[in-house]
Amino acid sequence: MMIRFGGRSYHTYWMPSKPITEGYKVFALCDVGYTYSWIFASRSNSFNGLIHQEGLTPTGSTVFQLASSLPYSSGLHFNIYMDNYFPSQALLIKLRELGMGACGTARVNNSAFPPELHDDRKAIPWNEVSGGPADIGGKVLAVQWQDNSAVHFLTTIHSLEERIISERKKPRISSSNGPAIRRTFGPQERLNIPIPVITNDYNRYKVGVDVADQYRSYYFTQLKCLRNWPPIFFWLLNSIIINSYLILCRLSTDSPYPGSSRSFRLTLAKSILSRYGQKHSRPRKSYYTRKTTTPRYCKLQNVTSLPPPTGSGEDHIFIRMGGFWVGCAECRFILQGMRQNGVRARISRFGCMGPGCGFSLCLTCFENRHKKI
Repeated sequence: MMIRFGGRSYHTYWMPSKPITEGYKVFALCDVGYTYSWIFASRSNSFNGLIHQEGLTPTGSTVFQLASSLPYSSGLHFNIYMDNYFPSQALLIKLRELGMGACGTARVNNSAFPPELHDDRKAIPWNEVSGGPADIGGKVLAVQWQDNSAVHFLTTIHSLEERIISERKKPRISSSNGPAIRRTFGPQERLNIPIPVITNDYNRYKVGVDVADQYRSYYFTQLKCLRNWPPIFFWLLNSIIINSYLILCRLSTDSPYPGSSRSFRLTLAKSILSRYGQKHSRPRKSYYTRKTTTPRYCKLQNVTSLPPPTGSGEDHIFIRMGGFWVGCAECRFILQGMRQNGVRARISRFGCMGPGCGFSLCLTCFENRHKKI
């Protein structure tokens, strides 16, 4: 997983192949969108708090530590599915000794998929399976399945002969697989055909992290910020909300369905505000002392002097006139000759609404203007 953050930090990564190209890197253990455990990675400090396992790389040790956090027991078993960045023969053997099955796509090298088991023929029939034991003890099985290109697997829970009927979309026709695709699908775009069980299970169970990212992308709580810790806080907040929603969905089998993720978030926000939100004991005091239909301020254009105030002093009150900061009308004329020196009129939200006024004034100009009345 990636946590979006483009600010300055020694811990962020730049990964142009990811949907989020820059940010914090997180290794997470997920199932159907539920984030069970995670470990943060750092570009400067590598893996903080990681317990290194003998014979495993830091990445393999991360997977093993995440798997060890599962509540494994004699009556509760787990199978872990990974993409080709993680699996190795040593890691799958370690997980098997822990009592957990593992499966994942693999890269062709000595530590993962053995190069001698790789079938590099040019015209391999589509949907053909080959492979054999990847290690000397035969604990790990290496499987090659021919799709549009060769797909390599490492597994401890499957066999070469197992197949299952599954609906498949017609692959893209190429020069190597064209005859087999036309013979199998004909004019149909989708067809139920037997495929290896390892392929079906991998496509079904490997998407736990992707589903969690999908839930997180629907209603994103992260805000733009300059500090480096708020993105991690927002990621944790999103994970808590998504996990709570998925738990509610699982517990609501006998009761009415809790609804969409959006309705759950709205209900959660309303309940938090009703319980912890501040309630005003009295209405907010108004800034206006009397009703008036006079505009908030007058745009005095092409005027050589201000009109003198009329009426009695009780009619002229220094009040707040509106939500905009405007220049004091009196200062505009007093400082008109000084503007060439960079002096500007004072800015005020207050003014006078009495007879002969009706424009913004600063406190000093208000007092000087109404001394004679």
